[in-house]
Amino acid sequence: MEGTSDKGYGQKTLGEYQNMQLETYFTYEKSFAGKHTINLLGGYSYLENIYEGFGAERRGFDTDLFLYNNLASGQDFRAGDVYSYKGSARLISFFARANYNYSGKYLFTGTIRRDGSTRFGENNKWDYFHRRLWHGDFQMRIHELVVRLADEPEITHRIWYYGESEWYRRV
Repeated sequence: MEGTSDKGYGQKTLGEYQNMQLETYFTYEKSFAGKHTINLLGGYSYLENIYEGFGAERRGFDTDLFLYNNLASGQDFRAGDVYSYKGSARLISFFARANYNYSGKYLFTGTIRRDGSTRFGENNKWDYFHRRLWHGDFQMRIHELVVRLADEPEITHRIWYYGESEWYRRV
C-alpha cells in the first residue's frame, strides 16, 4: 500500500485539457455517357490539443485527519513534490480523393493528404501521404499498389497525445 513506509502519503493534482477540432469537406459527383462516374472529395482538418496542470504531494504525516487538504503538514519534502506542466500539439491536414467508376464494375481511387504537425521532426513539419486503389472483377478482389513520390526511405512518425499514439507511414 502506497505511503505505509513513508508515514502517510497525500497528493492533489489539477489538469486542464482543451481540444479544438474542425473537419470540413466538399464532394462533387458527375456521371456521363451512361458508364462513367467521377466522384471528387476535398477537405481540411484541424486539431489542436492544449494541456496544462499542476500537482503537489507530501509524505511523513503525523495524522490522516486532513486527508489531502493540508499537504503542508507533511514532514518529508522531496524534489519533485510540487510540479506543473503546459504543452500543446497541432495537426493540420489537407486531403483529396478522386474515384473513377466504369460501368459499376471497375473502380479506381486515388487519395492524397498533406499533413503538418508540431510533433513531426524539426525540419520536416509537413509531409505527403498518398495511395492508389484499383478494384475490378478480373482481379482476386482488391489489389493495392502504393507508389513513391520520392527516392527516400520510408520514415515512420509517431504523434503522441496524452499517452495515445497514431502511426503515419511516409512513402
